[in-house]
Amino acid sequence: MLVRLLYTSFNSPIGKIHLALTEKGLCEIGIRESEKRFIESLQMTYNIKPVKNAAAFKDIVKLLERYLNGERLKIDIPFDLKGTSFEKKVWKALLRIPYGRTKSYGEIAKEIGLPNGARAVGNACGKNPIPIIIPCHRVIAGNDGLGGYTGGIGIKKRLLRIECVL
Repeated sequence: MLVRLLYTSFNSPIGKIHLALTEKGLCEIGIRESEKRFIESLQMTYNIKPVKNAAAFKDIVKLLERYLNGERLKIDIPFDLKGTSFEKKVWKALLRIPYGRTKSYGEIAKEIGLPNGARAVGNACGKNPIPIIIPCHRVIAGNDGLGGYTGGIGIKKRLLRIECVL
């Protein structure tokens, strides 16, 4: 049973970012949504009222700010991910995409043993609970298009520009 769910929000170069944390680790990042909507979503998902606590996120916020300001770094923090086994398999594959590189949805599908599963990979990317850290922005369409991004295609472009991909 989940005992504690903390959250915070901060302003970043890509807009307001919301973070949530359980005892096990970072569980949600919200981009481009209101704080109220983020809290409501957390309550629905975890069945507990989140408590605002900026101090608990001090190190994570600093890492994200450094990344969003163009510093190349690996963010290695504990996660507490909710998702299907397939989604978690996709997210694990996304973590292997190096900084400044991209892979297509089809390449990820082949990598996880589902060669015709590009669309399923795209759906799993869209459900990624901690974008930026699990870098779904590094996954692009096979036709050299960008594909989609839950935070909006403009944010995907900005994240890829930070990594000098675009």
